[in-house]
Amino acid sequence: METPEDDKTDEGQINEMDKTDDDPISEKEKTDEDPKSEKSEKSEPETPPSSVQKLLSIARRQSEQLERLSILASPRKSIRKSILSATTAFTSEIQPVEEPSADVAKPARESVSQPLKELQFRASISARKASLRKDLSYAGYAKSNFRPQPGGCCIGKLDIDDVIRHSKKPLKEPLLKNVLPRDKQNAVAVFAHLMAYMGDLSSREDERDNILQILSGGIRTFEIRDEIYCQICKQTTDNPNSDSNTKGWQAMALSCGMFAPSSSFLPTLEAHLEQVVNGTVGKGKHAGSVTDPPRMASYCLKRLHKIEQTGQRHMLPTQEELEAVEKMGTISATVYLPDSTNKTMPLDPMITTEEVVVKIVQMLGLSEPKFFCLCEVDTNQEEKTLGYKTYVAEVQSMWAGNCYPEVVDRLRGFRLTGKKAKSRDNRVPNYGDDVLNKIFQRGSIGDNQPKFLFKRNLFLDHDPGVAETTRNRELAVVYSQAVHDVVRGAYPLSEQDLLMLAALQMRAETGSNSPQTVKGLSISKFLPKFFLEEREEERKSAVVNIVSGLPLDPSPATRRFDYLDYLKTRYPLSEASWFFVKQIQNTRLPEEIFIAINGSGVFYVQPDSKEELLHMTYTEICSWAYSYTTFSIVTGNLNYNEDHRLLTREGADIGKAMQLFVNRLF
Repeated sequence: METPEDDKTDEGQINEMDKTDDDPISEKEKTDEDPKSEKSEKSEPETPPSSVQKLLSIARRQSEQLERLSILASPRKSIRKSILSATTAFTSEIQPVEEPSADVAKPARESVSQPLKELQFRASISARKASLRKDLSYAGYAKSNFRPQPGGCCIGKLDIDDVIRHSKKPLKEPLLKNVLPRDKQNAVAVFAHLMAYMGDLSSREDERDNILQILSGGIRTFEIRDEIYCQICKQTTDNPNSDSNTKGWQAMALSCGMFAPSSSFLPTLEAHLEQVVNGTVGKGKHAGSVTDPPRMASYCLKRLHKIEQTGQRHMLPTQEELEAVEKMGTISATVYLPDSTNKTMPLDPMITTEEVVVKIVQMLGLSEPKFFCLCEVDTNQEEKTLGYKTYVAEVQSMWAGNCYPEVVDRLRGFRLTGKKAKSRDNRVPNYGDDVLNKIFQRGSIGDNQPKFLFKRNLFLDHDPGVAETTRNRELAVVYSQAVHDVVRGAYPLSEQDLLMLAALQMRAETGSNSPQTVKGLSISKFLPKFFLEEREEERKSAVVNIVSGLPLDPSPATRRFDYLDYLKTRYPLSEASWFFVKQIQNTRLPEEIFIAINGSGVFYVQPDSKEELLHMTYTEICSWAYSYTTFSIVTGNLNYNEDHRLLTREGADIGKAMQLFVNRLF
């Protein structure tokens, strides 16, 4: 945008040039000049200052319009048309200026043409954005993409006023023209489920089953996602029933948090939701109701943007999540620390594990969230690191068994009845009874129940600026994590190593090496269960003897460091980043393995015994790459190389861990 100072400069330059042209010249120069040039000089009109002022006023007007309009994407053809029409309209407002001669007033011509180009560009952008804002409405999209419905008032023609508004009649054809023939039946069935969910149609399915049918159709079938969103927009436009409209917006919120529409319909959906938020669409409709449309549309936009950035869901929501989204509330999740303390937290249904880690790091006063992760402990007590972009609600849905294949198959079997069916019992557990505790509570969970576990997964040196108190807090977390892994038998350690670690743990926790002090402790807190079978007293006596021979140390931090250092010397992978993957190339290795990453390189580890299968140093690794479902490591040299391809959805996290270690080493 040009400032007023720039305007004055341009006008001053032109006036100064006009004065220069009128200055007298020597008689010799006059005689040497060509008569034709003299004639053209006399006949050339001066550029009036009013034309420049008009140009600058138009520039300011176009700049103000540019600031008011937001940048929106559009197809190339519409951009060309809008630029062409805007340029034509702009040039028609400007009075033509005669072209001066080549050697007279050349600087003045350049100073006028440059603002002209800028103004033409700004005018084209402003016109394009204005046209885009108009075309991105839901009604504008319907005019170009909806098909005429059978039985409409205009046979064979699209009645736009009827097709974009709420209807109490089921569809006979999909709304969109581009729905494939194989998906037409599902698209029509989705609308019937939507009407039943909103209370506009009775069915044998209860409310929960109807919304799960809609969501499962969108999760599995990409081709009908735009159709689903268009149907919801239709049923929430001019809906006279407040309760029905509320359920329609709840269906919109649930869909926005499960899957995104196609890139061609996404701008229209965002613009439609923004118009509802601003009150330009549906103004005054159901304001102040239980679910106010502008407030719900803002909630839908937030969920839609999150699903665009992080990716779609793959599991249907639990009953708790359904209720939370319908009320724009929170879900609850219990996160355990390695020392068996836990905290139940209220969380946004769209929260990811990375965001949960940030919350816990701040809660515990630790240094950097990148050093920590959230793990899933399954029913077999096997720990698997969850990717940073994993939805917490998605993991809970998996635990509840909310897979979609069984549900979506019933889309074709939707049947209408004369009365509403009785509600069925919930098929998923309700986690909504937990409340937020002020501190982490001591407790345990059943061995056969899955849970979230907070752990450290990147063992890099701290920056020099980290405070001593923060270091001590992180030392406590790492120490409890190491004890947790040793006691559950996660590492392949010898009998002597297990006894020594138990003795070091006793000394670290009691601060004493006296046999009388440690004899009263339960040995099950220090040794794995399989190691204590039928030999508990013998093992305890051996540990007490080892403790009595250890030197005293008054520093709790030093005693913990002794435990960690001993464990690291016996099993270096105890301080590594672990990821569960599948490999399909090397037939000599098991299909399911762990990949462990530390400062020494990348390791393939046997899942059960935790024994090392393959070691790749960083000097052997040429490159690595990942996609949404794979991770590839290339080793070798220019003459020979080998590609180690793995199946995993944590490829980005694996690459991030490798890069951090490489940066520290090299």
